Amino acid sequence: MGIRKIIEDAAREEDRTAPLERAIFAMVANRCPAPRSKLGCYERWLEDIYFPEGKTMNLYHLYRAMDFLEDHKKEIEEALYRRLADLLNMDVDLVSYDTTSVHFETNDEDEELRRRGYSKNGRSDAPQIVVGMAVTRDGYPVKSWVFPGNTTDVTTIEQIKTDLRGRRLNRCIFVADAGMVSEANPAMLRRDGMWVIHSNDDSLSPEDLALAYKQLIRVEEAWRTMKSTIKIRPVFHRNTDRIRSHVFLCVLSLLLERVAEHECGDTWPCLREELRSIKIGQLLAPHGTVYQTSPGSLHARNLLKTLKIDPLPSVLAVE
Repeated sequence: MGIRKIIEDAAREEDRTAPLERAIFAMVANRCPAPRSKLGCYERWLEDIYFPEGKTMNLYHLYRAMDFLEDHKKEIEEALYRRLADLLNMDVDLVSYDTTSVHFETNDEDEELRRRGYSKNGRSDAPQIVVGMAVTRDGYPVKSWVFPGNTTDVTTIEQIKTDLRGRRLNRCIFVADAGMVSEANPAMLRRDGMWVIHSNDDSLSPEDLALAYKQLIRVEEAWRTMKSTIKIRPVFHRNTDRIRSHVFLCVLSLLLERVAEHECGDTWPCLREELRSIKIGQLLAPHGTVYQTSPGSLHARNLLKTLKIDPLPSVLAVE
C-alpha cells in the first residue's frame, strides 16, 4: 500500500539515518500475529522471526520511531488516505464515527490524557483515554483521534467534522445515540428506545440516515478487533505522545488486517492461522547457517497470490 515510501519520504526530509520505517513496520506487523509490548516486541518477537533488518535495531530505535510517527501522523494519514482512495477505490461517500474508552492498569492520572471518566468497558475505577475512529462503509479506518479520558462523546463532534472536511469527503454522517444527544441537551430526549442521528448534510433522506446508523456496526467491529486481536490494551506507556503513537500503530495494523480480509474474503484470525504454515528453518552447518523456507499449505500459497505477495524463495540466505 506504499506505507513504506510515505514514511521514508517523511524521514528523508529530516535527514534521519536511524531505521525508523523498519522499526515502525516491525511494531505494526507485531500487532497482527502476536501483539506484545514494545519491550516484548524487541526482546522476544524480533528474536523469533526472520527479519534481518531487526538485527540492526535496538529498543531505543523503536521508541524514537514512535516519537517520529506521532510528529508526522497528520501527513502520513493524509498521504495514506489519498493513496488508498485510488488503490482500493474506497467508498468514502459514507463515513461512520464512534468512540471507545481504553483504560490503564494504574491509579495515576495526568493532566493531559490519562483521566477518569465514563468508561464504555466498565472500568470507571481506572484512568483512561477516549479513542475516536472514522471508518468507511467497508470498514477501512481513515482517521483516528485520542482524547483525554474525561472527554464526553458529544464534545468531540466539531473537531471530527473539521478534520474530515479536510479530507474532501462527499458526505460525513455522524451518528449519536439518545444518550449522547441528551448529554448535550438533557431536555431534548426523555424516551427510551429512541436514537437520534446528527448529520452535516441536510439533503440526506431519513432512509439514508437510518442506513448510516446501521453502518455504525463497522466501527463497532473495528473496536472489537482493536481490543481482541490487535490488543490495543494494556497500554504500556506513560508519555502522552507515545500513548497517541501506540494508538496509531494499532490503527495501521487494523488497516492491514481489513485489506487482507477484503481481498481474501475471510477473517484475519482465519487468515493468520493459515499463513502460519509458512515456516523458516535455520539449518546450522560446520561452516555456516542456511535459512530455508517451507512453502506452507496450498491455501496459504493461494492467499499470498491473492494478496499479490511473491512466494518466498526456497533458500532465503546463507551465512
